Amino acid sequence: MGGGSSVRHFQADKDGSDIPAGKYDLVVTDSACPPLVEKNVTSQEVPLVSPEWIIQSVIRGERMGFHSKPQYHHDYSSSSSS
Repeated sequence: MGGGSSVRHFQADKDGSDIPAGKYDLVVTDSACPPLVEKNVTSQEVPLVSPEWIIQSVIRGERMGFHSKPQYHHDYSSSSSS
């Protein structure tokens, strides 16, 4: 319903050098993404998004902008004031 055509789980090498260019439209990850993988993916201009991006896209029934909210960034961390 959301327009996705395939879902793949790819376990990259630690340096991310085995990520094939042009194969992925986006990468869903979190702050645990290894820096070398992040560098490789971003050098291919592939967006890195958080799981929250997928959740909100499904809830709203449309693909949200990759960077339309800070919570969609893969390295987002909420700071709660106590």
